[in-house]
Parts: sequence; C-alpha cells; structure tokens
Amino acid sequence: MGKTISSNKIASMIMLLKDERKCKKMRTTIFMITILLAVLLNMTFSSAQGNVSSSNESKPYIDPAIYAVFESNEWVDIAIVLYNISEANVFTSNFSEDELKITRISSRWIVAQTTIDGFNKLANDTRIKEIFFNSPVQGTDSENKTINQTINNTEGKSIIDNLPWLIIIVIIIIIIVLYSIIKFKK
Repeated sequence: MGKTISSNKIASMIMLLKDERKCKKMRTTIFMITILLAVLLNMTFSSAQGNVSSSNESKPYIDPAIYAVFESNEWVDIAIVLYNISEANVFTSNFSEDELKITRISSRWIVAQTTIDGFNKLANDTRIKEIFFNSPVQGTDSENKTINQTINNTEGKSIIDNLPWLIIIVIIIIIIVLYSIIKFKK
C-alpha cells in the first residue's frame, strides 16, 4: 500500500517553505542594511578627517607675520599643520634641537619654536600644509579662560560637525526597518 500524505503535513511543509523564504529575505535585507551603513559611515568619517594624504606637491602656506618676527628674534613660536598629523613624531625627528624645539603635539598641529635655518627647512617640506605664527595671547583671566576653552573645544571634529550625515543615516535606517517590518508582515 502506498502512503498518503495528509493535508496537515502538506500545510506544515508549505509553512516551512514560506518561513524559509522569509528568513532568506530577512538575511538579504540585513546584509543590504549592513553594506549601506558601512558605506555611509565611511563617507562620514572620511569627510571628517579631511585630506589625509602624506604629502602635497606644493609648498605650505606660511603666515607672513613669521618673517617680521625673525627680524628681531632668533627663535620664533610657530604652529605647524601637517597633512597627516599621525606622522608628527617621524616628522619632528628630522630636525635637530638647533632647528626646532617642540613645545606640544596635539591632534591637529605641532607647536614649536624654530630658528631661521629650521624655518627654511620647514618651508620646503611637502608634508606641511600650513605654518602659522603662534603669537602669545594676552588679556584678563576671564578672557584667557574663554580663549583656552575655545581652543580646547576646537582640537578635533565634534559630533556636531557630522550631524547632517548622522541624521541622514538615522533616517535611512528607520526607513529600511519600517519597510522590512511592513514587507515581512504580508
């Protein structure tokens, strides 16, 4: 005698197939969301970092005030902006103590004192984006505190600088999640 398949077994097999298709659709959707998020986050962080190339073919921008200060001083306080600040230690190792005295290395620039010989070497270095005269700030205590707070707040890009991208990412995620919920309920 042949075995017959009951309608209950057929119905349960159909449900399993439908569940398997739903799982496959869900996995595909999750994969697509992951790819989309990776691309958007990459765009966000690459725009936040700006130009990170290790060198530029042109000479750096030089603050004209530096030349005037060298007329009356042997050492001049400067701020150096590199194209890639992560190379700061390697960069500074190319200078002797007679050319460059490092005061501070921050996440955005190098603060140092330089002689005319060190300055000429800096002016021809293609790893440098800009060189500024680092003039001392004078004022009352409350003004100095305000200035120092402003300087400290501008050390790196904040989350607010990337707010438009973050809003776009959140909106896209919400749309994809809502679409997936509506589609999978059918």
